[in-house]
Amino acid sequence: MKCLLIITIVLFTGALNICSQSKQLISLAFYSGAFFSGGDVSSIPRNGFSMGLDFEARNKMFGMYGNFTYDFTNVKETIYNSGTETKFVYIIEAYMGPRWFIGRGKLNGLIDLGLGYYKLDGEGHMGLNIGAGLNYGLSKKIDLSLKSKYHVLGINFITTYAELSLGLRYNFSK
Repeated sequence: MKCLLIITIVLFTGALNICSQSKQLISLAFYSGAFFSGGDVSSIPRNGFSMGLDFEARNKMFGMYGNFTYDFTNVKETIYNSGTETKFVYIIEAYMGPRWFIGRGKLNGLIDLGLGYYKLDGEGHMGLNIGAGLNYGLSKKIDLSLKSKYHVLGINFITTYAELSLGLRYNFSK
């Protein structure tokens, strides 16, 4: 986790310097998808739905992004001597970081790192994530975006999960 944090800080600093030296492309995306647990099943449900917003400022190769995502699901819990109960579980994510773009034209890929705050069922945790995705230009202003993320929450409390989302990105400055 320390290695991912150091890489995030280095890329974050480099992306800020590069973005300040060239024309900025600004965009906003709305995503919807699913999340899948990879850690302690008692701390996070096995799967659920997600939706979020992603703001991006970039040049041709590097950028910075900010993301706000809401993940939610219903989970059935077995209560001792009482049967089962359905519980609503949520994760609120707010993070930012550097993004590197691969390729040009209608189809291009991206790799990003993020550092942020996660609220899991009322408890706050700092966390890191790494992601990859594809953007496909539908028009001059609108892209279809597919992205995946792997999240690691906490320092003393470690839990992981992954997300897969599809969305539309509106480019303000193309």
